[in-house]
Amino acid sequence: MKRIVSFFLAIVLALPLSLGCFAANQEAESAADMLYELGLFQGKGTDADGRPDYALDDVPTRQEAVTMLVRLLGKESEAKSGSWTIPFTDVAAWAAPYVGCAYANGLTTGVSASAFDGGSAVTAAQYITFVLRALGYRSGTDFQWNTSRELSDRLGITDGRYRAGTAQFLRADVALISAAALEAKLAGSDITLREKILSSSAEPDRPETKPDSWPQLVHPVRDEGGRYSWRFAFQLKNSGSTALTLQKLTICKRQGGANGKLIDQVSLTGDALAENFLGDADGPLKLAPDGVYLWHDGHPVVNDFDFMSYTFTFVGEDGKTTEFFFPKPLSREPEKEGSAGISEQGRDLETLRYDASFCTEVAQGVYWVPARALGGSDYTNAEIRAMLTDTPEQKQEKIGTLYEALQLYQIGEFAEGDDNIRIREGSINWEHHKPGYHAVRTNRGCCATDANWLRYLLDGDYDEVGYLATSQRDGSGHIINYIRQDGWYYFIDLTHYRTDNLNTAVENGDLAGYYRTDFISGNIHKVRDTADYVAYVQNNFNEPPGLMFLYTAENCLALDGIRSGNKVTITYEKADGVTLQAIFDDPADQLEWTLVTRSQKLPDWSKEPSFDFRALQ
Repeated sequence: MKRIVSFFLAIVLALPLSLGCFAANQEAESAADMLYELGLFQGKGTDADGRPDYALDDVPTRQEAVTMLVRLLGKESEAKSGSWTIPFTDVAAWAAPYVGCAYANGLTTGVSASAFDGGSAVTAAQYITFVLRALGYRSGTDFQWNTSRELSDRLGITDGRYRAGTAQFLRADVALISAAALEAKLAGSDITLREKILSSSAEPDRPETKPDSWPQLVHPVRDEGGRYSWRFAFQLKNSGSTALTLQKLTICKRQGGANGKLIDQVSLTGDALAENFLGDADGPLKLAPDGVYLWHDGHPVVNDFDFMSYTFTFVGEDGKTTEFFFPKPLSREPEKEGSAGISEQGRDLETLRYDASFCTEVAQGVYWVPARALGGSDYTNAEIRAMLTDTPEQKQEKIGTLYEALQLYQIGEFAEGDDNIRIREGSINWEHHKPGYHAVRTNRGCCATDANWLRYLLDGDYDEVGYLATSQRDGSGHIINYIRQDGWYYFIDLTHYRTDNLNTAVENGDLAGYYRTDFISGNIHKVRDTADYVAYVQNNFNEPPGLMFLYTAENCLALDGIRSGNKVTITYEKADGVTLQAIFDDPADQLEWTLVTRSQKLPDWSKEPSFDFRALQ
């Protein structure tokens, strides 16, 4: 961090002041933040905003200095896990592992046979000596401890600041000297202290890794814009008997696999955890005993690294630390089990597998199942392709299972489109959705059009085919399908099966692949009790809906979200024979719903031209 302090050096060198005069400035705070992220510098508590209180104006003690020395040497894990015997009787319990490690390695001594004097102030010369030892220089040979500043000046760590008679030495000085030392090269080496620390402590407690012991490669997933990114999902489960509070998330990127060169390391703490949905206004994420939390992350595909690891560090009510470690080997090639494996004479498609047979419980009462769970297909992919130019009525007659419908949906390349039409009637601006017949004919539309498309094609083929409509607290919403058969509810969101936005898992029952997708919306789930599905959504969506409805109708109901102050009222059309079943309604929010009779004025959907399917045959 030598370059970080260069601006201030010009001022310091021009004035006969010690660095301690600048202890409260932003430079020292920034240095402390950087060291904190690397796990090298700790605060003495937290401030009102939950940030570490570095106490930069405090005088550092000998035991704090020794602790920093051990960390700079990359030996913190060794210190904390070791069993040390020291002759000193005046070392604080928290500092004993560090003092023990340093004493055993000949890095420090006491002031007497039984006293370490750990609570006394450390001088600039003493701390600089510790830093130089961390760089591999030997006191008494490469430098003298009482003139250690001379060597640190030459190395560009202190740049002449600590002359004889320098005023009080503060924790701010410790932060700035340590930060500058990270950019200094080790004695007789071209490696910097920072590089040494990162390479030795990114995952300090991990054993030597073997390629065949890691999870399968994470393949890129294409987004709506055609870009590829890696997507990750993490299940954090507290199997212990005491509550856990998340302290830190450390993300490491490596080139050359699990044991390759460390490219970057980032640690999230405090507010950064909440900003990334690992906490809220009340503080970092907490896991009760047997509690489970699902978290997602992603990264655009790049060439800089091929391995990522995530380490979630929790602290229990008993003060003990618990870590969850997730290694993520990365591929830059899309998964070959997708479109590359499609055969015109077969029935597999994209992530669909015709011979899939699994039923995997992903939450209490919620099961991930393949499309085949609701019946197979009478058609090869080639036969479905030949069907593309049929009329909507002919397709409805031929398609009889969900699997066949998904074949038609993907081979026909159903496309996204903003096709809702608004018609105002008084204070209500009704949003109308394209009916199923026209959805099949035009082959494009929004989520409601998708749902109408499936409802039209599968009409009469199952016990019940209907809609699950959800509303957010800002008035926006989404709609998917449910199919009821033999006492089970099956939920499917067609928008995740579009070939231009495919975000579903390969149907092989592999939970690792399942969690890499938008796993709730992107896969088919079945439940006996809709309350189980509601709980799965509410517990795992970052922004769960405030309203959830089930209903059956020929097509999705027209609706509007009407705002009045902080209150939003979701207004549905009142349709004969249609009953909205509210399976979730949060009583604590400002989201309400009502039914209103609308006029018979409807959009003329026939004006939209039909899709020319001949180009796909």
